Amino acid sequence: MQRKTKEIVILAGVVLCAVFILLDSARWFFRVDLTRGKAFTISPVSRALLARIPDQVHITYYVSDALRSVSPAPGRILDLLQEYAAEARGKVTVTSLDPLSSGRAESARRFGILPQQVQIMQENQQRTLDVFSGLVVEYLDRYTTLPAVFTSDGLEYNLGISIRKLVAGRRLAVGMIAGDPDRSLAGDFEALQTGLSRDYSLREILPGERVPPETDVLIVAGGAQLSRAELAPIDAYLIAGGKVLFAVKGVHVDTRKAFRASSVRSSALLDMIEAYGVRVGRQMLLDSACRDYRLPQQDASGRVVWEKIARYPPWVSVQAANVSHTDPITKSFTGLDLLWPSPLEAVPVTGVQADVLATASAASWLMREPFVIDPFNVPQQAGLSDPKNRLPVAYALTGRFPSAFGGGFSEPTRIVVIGDNDFLTDLMQFSDSLTNVFFVENAILWLSGNEDLLSLKTRAATEGRLDRIEDPQARASLMLFSEVLNVAVVPALVLLAGLLRALRRRGSA
Repeated sequence: MQRKTKEIVILAGVVLCAVFILLDSARWFFRVDLTRGKAFTISPVSRALLARIPDQVHITYYVSDALRSVSPAPGRILDLLQEYAAEARGKVTVTSLDPLSSGRAESARRFGILPQQVQIMQENQQRTLDVFSGLVVEYLDRYTTLPAVFTSDGLEYNLGISIRKLVAGRRLAVGMIAGDPDRSLAGDFEALQTGLSRDYSLREILPGERVPPETDVLIVAGGAQLSRAELAPIDAYLIAGGKVLFAVKGVHVDTRKAFRASSVRSSALLDMIEAYGVRVGRQMLLDSACRDYRLPQQDASGRVVWEKIARYPPWVSVQAANVSHTDPITKSFTGLDLLWPSPLEAVPVTGVQADVLATASAASWLMREPFVIDPFNVPQQAGLSDPKNRLPVAYALTGRFPSAFGGGFSEPTRIVVIGDNDFLTDLMQFSDSLTNVFFVENAILWLSGNEDLLSLKTRAATEGRLDRIEDPQARASLMLFSEVLNVAVVPALVLLAGLLRALRRRGSA
């Protein structure tokens, strides 16, 4: 009897322990993440951010039950949100609800979460569903919305930047000088504005205008013709510790009339950048690794479609193999296309370190005046591939920069120089280069000192586009391997499997 009582007590104790463990599993748990880069594990960056939240954050996940029933994505998103809340130790709460069945559809719409159309396959038929799937992050009396969340990829970064923005009470302030006289932020940079508008406050600053000191990052897009007086506020901002992204080149391309290009003879802006540590070439860089020249056309239904005209070497497609994989900006590279770019060269400046971010490919070459850029008559590859052709097209610089106008030295700060300004404009739609916006966003985060958020953004970045194999030898080797594999190896394996099966049957007979 005593033994039976002891067994009952032990069993009751085990059950109670199991119950307590289950009740506390939302706060104490572990799982094994075997993905590369630990994409499904809350990072130390997020843990540090959550530890510093002064007040409670509430996350509402508006998701249709119809989407839950046909896709595993909502479950993965909710898992990440719940792990996020668990790591916050009570400072983050999560609510998941269907806007329709809960009667909260109008509330979701007020927050900017609207139903989205998704295509699904059900019973061998394609169907279209209108579903909600978005997040609202609330802090005190402020909120921000992630209106369309259909995957957990990049969600940790989006939560991190949203919470930091809400706690700070403002978005990162980005100023932009559209230096060319015929361009403006509203008229020529709509795609860039759209890409940055959710997380950044983007405002135009006119040439010669004082740069507000609260500007976190300044973008200077073109402006080779600007005078020293118009450039002085940029220099003063940098010397005061400001961070600048210079997107400039040594060739002027007229895209509004005919295809004309000319070298920049003299430029106070290019001289200023050289004083900081980068010389901008007056040539045009062409590359066999390039984008297609495309033109918009209307089909019979009135829809805009893009017609490919020809491969266009002046539109240089920077390959993943030709970027720095240690620099935070390009660590997880998703793509960068430069339109009629110029080569760059580092100039030694005491106290300044210049690191190459990106180069052209080995199949690139330089064009000097007279420039031929007509897409119907543009020259193709000139000469053989040579590693010496990998000329830099983007630099990241750090240090104490000398004033270009004799104003002393800056505090330790940062500069990014890219040998093109057209890549920021809406021409990126013509070259199918919207990944340029992601590159600019990475540069802004690095310049503003938000490397922690940048590490979140790049640790589980989605794959970039599939680049063409430009090296003829590498392409020929891959084609030979594919032919041997499909024509010889696979049939041989099938034949071998058949022979082994026949021998096994004969042996068993």
